[in-house]
Amino acid sequence: MLGIFSAQDPEPEGHAGAAQVEAAPSSSPPAPPPSPTGILDSWKAAATRQALQGEMPEGPAWERAKAQALALYRKRGGTLPLWVETPRYGRRAGPGSLVVLLLALALYHRVSPKERSMLVFAPIWVLARILGVSRDSVERWLKDPEVRRWVGYRILRVKVRDTWRIAGVILRVRLAPVRQGEEVRGPDREAFSLPLRDLPADIREGVTEAQTLASGSERQYREDHLIQERVWSLVIPLGRSTLSRFKNPLVTYIAALTLPARSERPLWVENLARALASRLRDERNLDWWRKVAWVVLKGLLLGTQAPLALLQRGLLLLDEAPEVRNPAAWLTGFLIREGMRDLMAFTQDFRAGVNHAA
Repeated sequence: MLGIFSAQDPEPEGHAGAAQVEAAPSSSPPAPPPSPTGILDSWKAAATRQALQGEMPEGPAWERAKAQALALYRKRGGTLPLWVETPRYGRRAGPGSLVVLLLALALYHRVSPKERSMLVFAPIWVLARILGVSRDSVERWLKDPEVRRWVGYRILRVKVRDTWRIAGVILRVRLAPVRQGEEVRGPDREAFSLPLRDLPADIREGVTEAQTLASGSERQYREDHLIQERVWSLVIPLGRSTLSRFKNPLVTYIAALTLPARSERPLWVENLARALASRLRDERNLDWWRKVAWVVLKGLLLGTQAPLALLQRGLLLLDEAPEVRNPAAWLTGFLIREGMRDLMAFTQDFRAGVNHAA
């Protein structure tokens, strides 16, 4: 069991990294045309799918994050108990400890003080192991209205053979609670396209929870005595620092799970433009792709995904037509025909940082 609280005050934990490459076209005999969903998945996923892995947080930065999380939780009026007394097990971590743990991860991994939320992926049994409580306790806490003022979540399921199994949960952690009676919005569905966990490989390697059905509805869990670092490798904070480690920059920036601070917007745009130019082998027209990237960013800042959806649709259709000789010209023609210039005109008066485009 891994305890994260001292005898006096609770102190939580987490870390991450990633790798992803583009899928290569197959040279097999003619096959039925793939569905748009399959094309998009193959574009975002790797040829050799490698799940993201975290690292155990440690050092002075982690100690500061834990102290800041506890202070922030108390300052913002957190009312959930950090500790509870149980007749059978004595003093155990309470629901407040889960919130403080996730707040500590968000504070530890954020790269800008303007980031007000962060996504974290983890199997429920891993969070339970870190906190030293049962899985049922964590499941119950995540449904608590007070916890949901701080944490919104979605369940990630993975198909293993013919059965869908829960691979973990994606949690959106806020650094400030919403008003009483409201709930935190769950993570965007784009997060489901990321290779968060290779569940079949985890099963083969023993890095999973062994579940067996007992009498009635009772569940039994066998503990695999995983070392602390192995348990933490399944806790993946998805801040910009994690997403920036993807080898395919299109996934990093188009996923847009977090928006850049004002000072980081030109770099965000430049990276997306260069990723598009590199993918399409069209470095000569980099200024055009900068304009496209600025419109995508401005749309996200204005609260609309229309430019982003248009770009994604064009890339998806381009992948459906591998016989295209000039991908850059094809995609440019598609964007202009479908209204990208109109979107540029619509956003031209909106300044989103130092801008030399659109």
